[in-house]
Amino acid sequence: MSTASYAIRYRSTLHHDSVTLIVEDQDGRYYFFSCRPDHCQLLPMDDAERHPAILRRLGWRPVPAVAPYSLDALRVLMSGALMVHQLPPSFDAPPARQAQDRETATSRRG
Repeated sequence: MSTASYAIRYRSTLHHDSVTLIVEDQDGRYYFFSCRPDHCQLLPMDDAERHPAILRRLGWRPVPAVAPYSLDALRVLMSGALMVHQLPPSFDAPPARQAQDRETATSRRG
């Protein structure tokens, strides 16, 4: 079983106070991805919505190609300045973060 991964293709420049991404899954399907303090959304896009010229005209900017992210990694990336306890509950913390949290909790107790 493989973990779903998403490559960031575009970011929105429409609102200075929020970020929305367009991501592509390993099967070539595109999605809008956005996070708020209480939830994240991954919404499928129609083929007509992802034409590069239209996206640029609507304020979307291409993102340089990098390795794809898991949903958890996208959530953490998008939640940047939010405190960990404010992150959306619909996704679990990435495994490395869970281990770090356990170590911190253990060191505080004893």
